[in-house]
Amino acid sequence: MIKNETKEKKCQRLLIGGGIAAVAAVAASVGIWGTGWLKTLGKAILEVVGIVMGMIAWVVIAIAFCIADITAPTPLEPVIQKAEFHYELQYELDGVEKVYNNTMICEYLGIERREEAGAGKERLWKREYIESTTVETLDTYHIICYPQGIAKYYMGDPDRYLEYKNELEIEVKYDDERRNLSKEEQEEFFNEHKFKIISWYCDPPIENTFQ
Repeated sequence: MIKNETKEKKCQRLLIGGGIAAVAAVAASVGIWGTGWLKTLGKAILEVVGIVMGMIAWVVIAIAFCIADITAPTPLEPVIQKAEFHYELQYELDGVEKVYNNTMICEYLGIERREEAGAGKERLWKREYIESTTVETLDTYHIICYPQGIAKYYMGDPDRYLEYKNELEIEVKYDDERRNLSKEEQEEFFNEHKFKIISWYCDPPIENTFQ
């Protein structure tokens, strides 16, 4: 006996089981009675039945996913829907100490269906910055800095798939090739320009409630 089986999975299991039984029956009849043209016809019927049953199974699965998305419970809305998080980076460049300050704004946008079919719904957030995330521009290189966690993390909305830390992400972007430097290239770049991180700070995530 299968415990905690959803209606969609039960439907899929019964349909696939019925399809297998039908195909087996046709195969048995071909093996026992089929000779000559009758056997050829039986094989053709067997192939058609297999294709049709496979198509029906996929259609049922797609319908089950759609039903799961439509009937999925709607997440509760956050009490706090917008907040600001200050962060700063104290660093040294070519022997000169500097301080970079910025503020990240996180805001609630509403409810949306998850990209994965049948995964239900989730709260949607966005984040933006008051100032540019570029700390320094050196020729075609840009040193950028921003909080590592996404908006929902800072707004007290836990992610059941990923975990984040309240840390700053420091990256070096190369304009011409529109790519970020690898960790090894970044370390070499920092050494070349005598770039050192002295300290950093970022406001922690808030404690939110949902209702």
